[in-house]
Amino acid sequence: SGDTWEYSTDGGNSFISGTGNSFVLASGTYGANDIQIKVSGSATIIKYTSSITIDTLAPSFTSAATAEVEANTEASTTIYTAATDDNTVTYTLKAGEQQDKFTISNTGELKYKQAQTQAGTHTVTIIATDIAGNTAEKTVSVSVVDIGLSTSITWNNIG
Repeated sequence: SGDTWEYSTDGGNSFISGTGNSFVLASGTYGANDIQIKVSGSATIIKYTSSITIDTLAPSFTSAATAEVEANTEASTTIYTAATDDNTVTYTLKAGEQQDKFTISNTGELKYKQAQTQAGTHTVTIIATDIAGNTAEKTVSVSVVDIGLSTSITWNNIG
């Protein structure tokens, strides 16, 4: 139709020429009526009457990059707990990278699928996804250690 349009992010104090049929808001919080759209030749200004928050920041991991577990630890035991600076994240495992050995809950509890019987190191990448769909990855190295028990016997008064 050839109409031009403009949008404002500051309550109508200034307008920016629009292109196409959409625009991208910068990360941040916008109050009620901050977002406005007007089309040339129309007296109507469309106002977004609720506040809105645009979140483009990925969560940041605060948990360590290593974990240690004893060999033969029950598979149901949590061996690592992922944590971020955002409480509204869910956790998944990146495809490949030893994913077949581990399971992770939505709350970040990492467990082996089976008890590990031999010492070794396994690497897995955890993905945190926040409510806005932003993602972050953390590679974790899990060491399985074999705790050897030493036993000594002392024979006294034999014979």
